[in-house]
Amino acid sequence: MTYAENRELRKKLFKAFNTKSCKGDDLDNQEIVKKILELKHKRANLLGTKIC
Repeated sequence: MTYAENRELRKKLFKAFNTKSCKGDDLDNQEIVKKILELKHKRANLLGTKIC
């Protein structure tokens, strides 16, 4: 992808790669990511860290 001269192709590949795990199929990991963020936020609060 780094050396592809076709801008539209690079855009299509970038979008496909970055949305491969949020299509509602067996590979969908959105709920796992939400749980990880929730736990990180909880840990930050326990440690007294301010989150924006």
